Amino acid sequence: MTHPLPLETIKYERRSNALIRIALQRLISKADDIISAIDGTTDQFEPETAALSSATSEAQRLLSESENGRPESSKTIALRIEGGLVADVTGIPAGYELRVEDYDVQDPGDDSWDAEKECAVTVYGGDSA
Repeated sequence: MTHPLPLETIKYERRSNALIRIALQRLISKADDIISAIDGTTDQFEPETAALSSATSEAQRLLSESENGRPESSKTIALRIEGGLVADVTGIPAGYELRVEDYDVQDPGDDSWDAEKECAVTVYGGDSA
């Protein structure tokens, strides 16, 4: 059984990711400005501008890739039940969880037993990107 992520952790991760994206976008923009200002003025800085241009292109590619693969793009959570048991769960976005409370299980010795709810609880965590 997996344990749920605290809401504070999820909020912190989302905020941190958003701030890192903003910082990376600003860094790419500033690097592009520097490349444009230096480009063609002298051959002395050509290796440096080429390296900086390559690094900003790679950073932009990674930023685009992370935006395209965001969990929000997934709209379907599939829950397959066979014989009254959860057989498989897919499509849970990162940072989310699916809690299945099974009141058919009446075994306090079961690893998934939740004494407070008096049922078996299984938590499925979000897929990581």
